Amino acid sequence: MTIRLKNTTRRLQVFVLLHEHHCAALGRCTCDLRKDGRRLPTSLTLPAGDIAEAPDAVLRLPAVMNALRAGEIQLVQEKTDGR
Repeated sequence: MTIRLKNTTRRLQVFVLLHEHHCAALGRCTCDLRKDGRRLPTSLTLPAGDIAEAPDAVLRLPAVMNALRAGEIQLVQEKTDGR
């Protein structure tokens, strides 16, 4: 499932999508592989005031949960027309 996150701050925010949390919650690995075979985690970048879509697995990242609690990012709900 995809969610939408809004950066409510006036600065760029970057969240590293750690393999132990993100890939495990997602059920598949999204990391890049380096030439030496080690995993290189991807990241979620939220420009100031922007909204970005991300898989709901990002909600399991400690940094994202802390930012939500602090009000630095918000979950954006889709508006429905009631039909």
